[in-house]
Amino acid sequence: MSIYADVKHIEDAIDAVTAGNDDGVIDLDALSNLMHARTQTIADGLENLCKVRANHMARIDAMKSECARITERMKHLGRQVESLESYMISLLKMSGQKKIGAGSFDVGTRRSTRVITTPDFHNPEFEQTQVVTTVDKKMLGDALKSGRDIPGAYLQVRENLAIK
Repeated sequence: MSIYADVKHIEDAIDAVTAGNDDGVIDLDALSNLMHARTQTIADGLENLCKVRANHMARIDAMKSECARITERMKHLGRQVESLESYMISLLKMSGQKKIGAGSFDVGTRRSTRVITTPDFHNPEFEQTQVVTTVDKKMLGDALKSGRDIPGAYLQVRENLAIK
C-alpha cells in the first residue's frame, strides 16, 4: 500500500476506537497504540521517501559528472578535427590543386573573411550600446516587507523541505 493508504487505514481504526463500544467507553490503550502506529507509519514512509530522494540526487550528480566528461571529450574531438582539417589544407596546398577527388569525397577550400578585434579596440563608430534592465529583487523585497504596496509585485511565503 501507499503511505497515504496505510495512514488512512490506521485513522479509520482510530475513528472506530474513539467512537467507543456500545457502553461509550473508549479503549485508551488501543487508541494510544494506534496513534503510535500512525506516527511510526508516517516516519517510516518519510524515511523511504528520503532514501528515494537521496538516490535521485546521487543520480543527478552522476549525470552532471557524465555531462562534464562528455563535454570535455567533445572539446578534445573538436581539437582533433581542427588538427585534421589543418593537415588536409596543407596537403591540398602541397598538391598545387584547388580541388582533389578523394574517393567518395571532393576536397577543396573556400575563402571566408572574419573580423578580429584586439582587446584594446575602442571605436564609437563601430560600437553598439545595449541597455539591459533587471529587477533588484532584494531592494523590491525590502520595500514590500516594509509595507509598501507595489503593483505587479508581492511577497510569497513558501514552506521549503529541510532534510538533514
